Order: sequence, then C-alpha cells, then structure tokens
Amino acid sequence: MDWIAELASETFQTTGRMTVVVQDNGSIHKSHLTRQQWQRWQAQGLFLFFLPPYCSEMNRIEEQWHQLKTHEIA
Repeated sequence: MDWIAELASETFQTTGRMTVVVQDNGSIHKSHLTRQQWQRWQAQGLFLFFLPPYCSEMNRIEEQWHQLKTHEIA
C-alpha cells in the first residue's frame, strides 16, 4: 500500500485530488499494522473506503470467486 500512497501523494500534490481505494473487511485490510498507517496515508492523499460487512454483491472479486468455485473447481 505504501507504493500506492506514494502515487497518491504525487497526484494530490499536482491536482489536489485524493486517491480512493475500496477494500473489503478482510483481516489484513484492518490489521493493527495497517491501521497504524491510515493517518499517514491520508496525509499523502490516499483514502481507504471499506465496503459494508457481509455485502458480497458490492465486492466485484466475489463474482470471480463464484465463477471459479462453480465452474472451474467443481
């Protein structure tokens, strides 16, 4: 995520626009180590938006997982 924050920082400095990353509520996305970085990333122009819990229809990767599980693995 640090490299995305670096790109977001460049974008924020040149255009004034923040970069938004949409994430699910996976444990790695909300780990203690990750939460420690949130304020620094926001200062760099990177904003993390989390999907509502248990809202798989809004998470596009879930469509791919469904196809994989139903047609490829089965």
